[in-house]
Amino acid sequence: MTLWGPVNGVFTASASWLPNLDFLDKFQWFPFILTATAALITALIGARRGASAAQKIAKNSKQHEELIKEIRACNAGITISTFMLDYAVGVYEVAHPMRENYLESMRLHNLGTPVITPQELRGISASTPPIVELRKIIFEDVTAPVSALRAIMSLSQAVEHAVNAIESRNELLEKFRSNQYPDGFGFTEMYYGIPVGGVAHRDYHDIVMNLAETSDEMLFFSEVLCVELYEHASALRKSLKTFSKEPVVVRKLLLRPDVEARQVRVREKYKDWYASMKPIQDMRRKWWQFWRK
Repeated sequence: MTLWGPVNGVFTASASWLPNLDFLDKFQWFPFILTATAALITALIGARRGASAAQKIAKNSKQHEELIKEIRACNAGITISTFMLDYAVGVYEVAHPMRENYLESMRLHNLGTPVITPQELRGISASTPPIVELRKIIFEDVTAPVSALRAIMSLSQAVEHAVNAIESRNELLEKFRSNQYPDGFGFTEMYYGIPVGGVAHRDYHDIVMNLAETSDEMLFFSEVLCVELYEHASALRKSLKTFSKEPVVVRKLLLRPDVEARQVRVREKYKDWYASMKPIQDMRRKWWQFWRK
């Protein structure tokens, strides 16, 4: 009987069904491969985590810079809005007494005793406040809320009307001084808007009336912007605390007692402006009301 060669020290009479494990002696470096592979995998995982951490740090740094930049823009907007409020106060302190005196003078004229004081014929300085710079901040530099966007548009319009009204009044006063009147009209007719032959020139009358209203609009919307920008910047500062503990200053409007008393009246006058911004609730139908259109 022919014996097969030993396989792993075992002689068999037929082909061995046992695997020949002698080849393992040739792979004594196999544990090294396992160790190197494990080290490579660990290195790859570490590199991935390191890259993710670096990306997160870069992202947080970018968000930090963006938040700081927008807060600074809000502070600049609050500063300009405060200046706009001071400008509005100046116009108010001229326009409202002028309107009251004008109406009293008109009342006396209708009674046959007109009284026109020299102060009523003085010109007003027609300086233009930095409304363009404020518009840029609101529309380009900050993610302003809708109320701030509406306020800046209304304030821009009010400032334009105020400047135009002041310039037009100054031009009319110059014509009054040089006696430049339309045919058939004199100072009294032009000043009070009295009709002559069925025609009336009410330019001066309308300017005096509208300038007082415009000053109220500027007072209100300037304050709205100060408040809205402050609240927006405060929310940004709260988000900034996630990335940094450094103190960040947010400017806030503080009104003098006399200005605060005036603003109470102005806020009451324009209280419907805020009411018009309330979101419309979607009146959804119940499941059993599917037939309703």
